[in-house]
Amino acid sequence: MLWMRMRRKAPYYTNIVDGDEVKTSFEKILYTGRLANLMGAKTVVIHPGFYSKCSKAENLKRIIKNIRKLQDQFKEEKIETKLGLETMGKQKVFGSIDEVVEVCQQVKGTIPVINLGHIHARGATAVLKQKRILRISLKRLLL
Repeated sequence: MLWMRMRRKAPYYTNIVDGDEVKTSFEKILYTGRLANLMGAKTVVIHPGFYSKCSKAENLKRIIKNIRKLQDQFKEEKIETKLGLETMGKQKVFGSIDEVVEVCQQVKGTIPVINLGHIHARGATAVLKQKRILRISLKRLLL
């Protein structure tokens, strides 16, 4: 018997941190969520976006706020598909392991999507260095 879990990836060019793209990004993520729900997909994988000019702590706050808004809209539309935040490879993009896990801890119903290639791309030895961080972060998430 073949078993597989379906995921749907939202467009790469979403940005829910700040700026003019937030509204359009919400629309794209919601559209993807609607399609994913109809298809029976369990997760919509999203990229939160680029850091804005404010601090990393402020970026984190904005992303948590906007993910909660998306979750509220999913609930309102009875979309059962979960939001998955993917780890990202570029340093100027929100999505380190710790950031992703922090958002998932703060916003019920979201899940981390661990992309080892992206983690490695964050630094030449990031996979080795962050192996311990990944283990600690996942333990924090599962508690």
